Amino acid sequence: SSLEFGYFAMSVARPATPAVSDRGPVPAAHSFLYASMSAMIAVVFTNPFDCVKTRMQLQGELMKKDAQLQMRYANTLDCGRKTFEVEGIRGLQRGLSTAIVREAVLNCFRVGAFEPILSVIHTEDTSPPAYKRMMAGLCSGMTAAFASNPLDLLKVRMQAQAEGANAAVGYQHGHTGFISGQIRIFQEEGVRGAWRGASASVARLGAGSASQLTVYSSLKEHLVGDGWTDGPRVHVFCSVVAVFAGTMCMQPFDVVRTRVMNQAFDAQGRGLMYVSPIDCCIKTVTSEGPAALYKGFAAHYLRGAPHVTLLFVILEQFKKYRPLDMLHT
Repeated sequence: SSLEFGYFAMSVARPATPAVSDRGPVPAAHSFLYASMSAMIAVVFTNPFDCVKTRMQLQGELMKKDAQLQMRYANTLDCGRKTFEVEGIRGLQRGLSTAIVREAVLNCFRVGAFEPILSVIHTEDTSPPAYKRMMAGLCSGMTAAFASNPLDLLKVRMQAQAEGANAAVGYQHGHTGFISGQIRIFQEEGVRGAWRGASASVARLGAGSASQLTVYSSLKEHLVGDGWTDGPRVHVFCSVVAVFAGTMCMQPFDVVRTRVMNQAFDAQGRGLMYVSPIDCCIKTVTSEGPAALYKGFAAHYLRGAPHVTLLFVILEQFKKYRPLDMLHT
């Protein structure tokens, strides 16, 4: 997802400086773990919006406009309300366990690949310029998106699973849990099936990260130049604006990815509705019109912007109290 963006944007938009307190700087390994744990905690609060987004994107799949008059969900709020009424809080938190594991894996690859990629791009004994850090951030993010695709696949399918009248939206795969779901995917669809929709995932993150980083760095430079203090307030504000720009750019890829991942498949693991993300895009636009590529936009942004804010707040508390330091006492 690449909407776990605020702290990451800071790290690639300028050289990282370790937080320092009376106990000295935060160790690099601890900073990495704090960032991962912050994202894993934040997703607990933002997963309901992600679940609503998935269901809105699947609603009316390949239905002609005149056949979409009796939609299950009128809008994002209606989807959230009906999900809660029929399925309770459990319905809004479908796929949460997978989402938490995904955050850990995503940060592991994204942060872990950043420095090696940067060392290849920048070989001089000087501080790398911002554009090289952005390139490294983009490449490491796309690597993370590809590596975490099996988790994204399961998360989408579990979020699409519903009860009662809500089950009419999207194909129902019937996964019962994270571990059993992963095992079943690899057994029934193989490695190729586990990476179904990976090209759309990588393109989604590339489009989102490029736009987010550009807007973030440009807006922050403008605000600081106008006299704003370069601190958390500016970082959060710029991130929230950048997330909107990123959502606009990645939303079509996100809709395509969701539909490709959630479709039914045959005994050979081939999708029954789409043969590729491009095929999905063409069929979606042909059947539902271009606006269909922006289904679930509101939920997508409502997931991203709070996630950034929560990530900042939680991360700063980790840095302030430094709980991992107790492991060495």
